[in-house]
Amino acid sequence: MLVELAVEAGAFSRFAVDPRIPHEAFRRLYAIWIGRSCRHESADAVFVAEDRDVQGVPLGLATVAVKGDAATIGLVAVSERARRRGVGRATMARCHDWLRDRDVMRVDVATQVANGPACGLYRACGYYPSSFETIYHFRPRG
Repeated sequence: MLVELAVEAGAFSRFAVDPRIPHEAFRRLYAIWIGRSCRHESADAVFVAEDRDVQGVPLGLATVAVKGDAATIGLVAVSERARRRGVGRATMARCHDWLRDRDVMRVDVATQVANGPACGLYRACGYYPSSFETIYHFRPRG
């Protein structure tokens, strides 16, 4: 079920919107990403918000990687049916508490400007834009 949430997290990603990348390849990429995060290969912590009414059903998730006194939040997702109910803020608050306990002083998170829900969540949690980047995909012919 975490894979489905991870795929939801990537809905606005360059991998999801690039018409040359097959949808199944995009899904595999995010399945690998959340799998590696849960095995602590690419994340130091994974926070999961579960449905109070249906045990074991994830409603939200966030992954965090720490390097020195800085952290990067990799994946953040809230199930479409749980949006606008505080799940994202609560999950981010758990991340922040965990990071504060480890004296992490800086947290970065990246998203696409077109991802309005994520941008709104990050603003609501006190984040602000610090840089903008354009990424291009190129595939040589042949």
